[in-house]
Amino acid sequence: MNHPKRVFFLQNSALELLRLLNRCEFIDFFEWGIDMLVNKLNNSDQIEIRQKALNVIKEVVQEKKYMEIFFSKNPNLQDLCDESDPFLITLLQTEEGFNYLSQKYDWISQELFRWQETEKIQYVTKIEKCLLNALNFVENEEQNIFRFPDIVNNPQNSLFTLGFIHRMPWIMNVDFSTNEFKDSIQFLVSIQYQGQQNLSQFVLCGRPTPFILYIFNSKFQINFNLSVGKSFIDKNCNELPDPSSILVRCDFSDSKQYERIDNNLIIKKGGIHFIFLFDENSNTVKLTQIKLYMKVSENKSLQEKVPQHFFGELVKTTLGKKILRENRIIEQCVDDIRNYNIPILNKRASLWAIGNIGYSIEGIDMISNLYQNQIVQDLVRLAEQSDILSLRGTCLYILNMLANTELGRSQLKELDWISHWNQNIGWLVTPNNMRQFFYIRNTNKEGLRTYWPNQNENWDRYISFQKKVIQNNDQSKLLQNIALMSNALSSKNASMEIKKIYKSNPGLFEDKIVIYSVILMLDFYKFRFENRKFIFNFFEKAFSNQEVFSILDQNPYNDKQSL
Repeated sequence: MNHPKRVFFLQNSALELLRLLNRCEFIDFFEWGIDMLVNKLNNSDQIEIRQKALNVIKEVVQEKKYMEIFFSKNPNLQDLCDESDPFLITLLQTEEGFNYLSQKYDWISQELFRWQETEKIQYVTKIEKCLLNALNFVENEEQNIFRFPDIVNNPQNSLFTLGFIHRMPWIMNVDFSTNEFKDSIQFLVSIQYQGQQNLSQFVLCGRPTPFILYIFNSKFQINFNLSVGKSFIDKNCNELPDPSSILVRCDFSDSKQYERIDNNLIIKKGGIHFIFLFDENSNTVKLTQIKLYMKVSENKSLQEKVPQHFFGELVKTTLGKKILRENRIIEQCVDDIRNYNIPILNKRASLWAIGNIGYSIEGIDMISNLYQNQIVQDLVRLAEQSDILSLRGTCLYILNMLANTELGRSQLKELDWISHWNQNIGWLVTPNNMRQFFYIRNTNKEGLRTYWPNQNENWDRYISFQKKVIQNNDQSKLLQNIALMSNALSSKNASMEIKKIYKSNPGLFEDKIVIYSVILMLDFYKFRFENRKFIFNFFEKAFSNQEVFSILDQNPYNDKQSL
């Protein structure tokens, strides 16, 4: 290895050490560490070393006291100003940063012009791309890696991630098959860890409930799949349209197929451990646990953080607020929001600008001094009544940003929007009347059916029909289980109950009241394709009878006058 390479690797390692010392809150780090970082930033002839120093500085100056020391060292930021690096927006949150960038580089006025001309609109694409990434899991090729969206990666609080894991509705679905029986069961899932010092790994531990199933024969087969709520996933936590089964076949008479520890027989396959308890007295085997070993990893392909907004940082300083007032930034954004003729993209850009300004106490005060609570009323009206659904979605995000302040929450409360504090996410706000928020007006003049046609009216008619229909216990039990088929958590147990009812009382599936109600449920509720097909199979005989269709045509639900 030649001398220049040695110097490069030595400097690179030294910068990583400085990063580590800062994270460890090393005593007196600010007295000498920042000076070393600025020295590399100003004097390094190697682009890679300068970029590494800048990367460490971005992490260090997240604390305001370190940011003030950083500016006192007179750092060279000329190339960052020329490139309009987003890092500079972070520096605007202090008076020192504002003055440094404004007086030495005249960057503030240049950036203001750029945001007014183009960047404000481009921000819409950036933030929506970030939100889209944050709300999706990322595919990866490594086994048993659970990658969190960026919104969950919080380096300042490792317990944040662990809390998210515990709140996810993990479900293990297990199908057994032996010579004696076949059965399906959902295992209760708990979270375990590999020790207190290793919180980056966790174990999904599934146990049967309320009893342990015995396997009476040495030969058996298990189909195992994993889901989170109603979403099927594979062992790499990629979402799938259908369950991804892991097949395990074993013959306990062959000791090579398993590992034995005391009375536990363990079968390992793809990071999944199937643990059986062997009873020597009765010569029986029972499945006691299924363990799936996982790792917590940051979403490396989604490292783009929520982009910062120039106006949102300006409002945090006295000089920044002065610039916003002098250039009438808030007034221009409000005019765009209220103007029906402005392009939708421009309107959304102004919405995001208002949201970022109103996210801070200083910003919501500025908005309230100009408009009292009128702008919040405008945003609520758009969120509840706009025919353009993208505007509704954007307004929901903006209202949640305004709810970050006490003044914003009080104004929203007056408009019947309720706020809730979540320790992992922060303040969340939703309308008290959810029907109003999700109501979509039918604009079809002929009144033809659309996806959401006069939804309130249809629901009222459906509820009225249900109240008038008198059901006996058998009918009620069957319909309750059919309704449970729409829920992924209850569909398996419900399907078994429906089979039992069919065996004991097949005539119930030709009852006209049951048929009425089932058709309405299939129309009003969302069922998975396989569950919908399962339900139809039980009514196949009834639907093959032409008389049924004449009965359905007389369904009182179709007659408004009868209701």
